Amino acid sequence: MVIVKPHSKFSGVYIVEDIEGRKLATKNLVPGFKVYGENLYKYNNEEFRAWDLFRSKLAASIEKGIIDVPIKEGSYVLYLGAASGTTASHVSDIIGEKGKVFCIEFAPRV
Repeated sequence: MVIVKPHSKFSGVYIVEDIEGRKLATKNLVPGFKVYGENLYKYNNEEFRAWDLFRSKLAASIEKGIIDVPIKEGSYVLYLGAASGTTASHVSDIIGEKGKVFCIEFAPRV
């Protein structure tokens, strides 16, 4: 059984509780689509994507109690150092269709 609750501090971020424990998640902007092999959870006719703390410094900072993350629905975000897009994809989930994420990555290997 899966339970999903909104994060107490950050809009667009959720807590998923299942048999494996507690994890951060975002509501999937494109249901059925995975970006990096993350787990998908269905709850109350909505789909949520697990947010891997070991692949995202933003997720890790939220989990560790960062005071403020000024990203919300409708935000425009410039994301520097997007690499493969793991964090950027979750930021996209948070800001939704009314927002935009502009990603910059200079590393030639990506």
